Amino acid sequence: MFFYVDKEEAKYGNSLILATNNEKIVDYKNVLGGNAIEFVGENLPFYITYDEKTNSIREATELEKLSRGQLVLEENQVIINNQIITYDLNFQKVVDGKLVNKTNKELIENGIISLEELKEKKREELKNSRDEFIKSDLKIDGYLIQVRNSEDRDKFNRIILGLLLGKLKKDNTEQWRLADNTYRAFTYEKLAEVPEIYSDREREAFKKFHELDDKLNACKLVEELESVKWE
Repeated sequence: MFFYVDKEEAKYGNSLILATNNEKIVDYKNVLGGNAIEFVGENLPFYITYDEKTNSIREATELEKLSRGQLVLEENQVIINNQIITYDLNFQKVVDGKLVNKTNKELIENGIISLEELKEKKREELKNSRDEFIKSDLKIDGYLIQVRNSEDRDKFNRIILGLLLGKLKKDNTEQWRLADNTYRAFTYEKLAEVPEIYSDREREAFKKFHELDDKLNACKLVEELESVKWE
C-alpha cells in the first residue's frame, strides 16, 4: 500500500493523509502538491517521525513519542531498547538504562521482605543444592554412572540381591550404560559398591546441609546470610 502524507504535519509527528493507493502514484508531488511524502507499507504508523536528510517518514520510536507527549509511562514502566518494559517496583530497579533486581539489603531496608523470609528462601536453595548433589552422577573407576532416581538405584540393589542369592558371580561382568550413554564393562562386585557409595554421599550431604542450616539460623545481617553457600 502507498500512503501519501503532508510533510509539514509529519514534522510534528502527525499523519495527515493526502491519499492512499494500491499502486504508486507517478509524479505524486505534482498530483498532490510539493509537501506530499510517500510511505510504503501494509499500514501507516499512527505516530511518525520525519527525516529531513532523506525527506522520508518512519514510525516514531518510543522515546520520540515520550518526548512529544504522545506517550505517558506508568510509574513502573521504562523504555529500554525502544521497548516499553513494565517491571515490579518492589523487587526491581533501573540502573544505567538496564533493569536489575534489587539487592537483598535493599529489599530489607525498604520493608519488602524480612531477614527471616530471606533465610527461608536461602534454606530452600540449600535444600535444592543438596538434593541435586545427591542425585548427581556417581563416579566409579573414573566413569560417571547415573543414580538420579530410585529406578536407577534399584538396579544396583538387585545386583546385590543376585550376589547374595548366588544368582550372580562377583567376577562376571556386564556392559553398563554410563551417564554419557556409552557402555563400559564392570564386574558385579564393582557395581555392588554403588549403593554404599551413594549412601555415604547422601549422609555427607545431609551433614553438610545441617551445618549450613545452623550457620543460616545464626545470621543477624544480610551479608552473613549471603555468605552461606553450598560449595
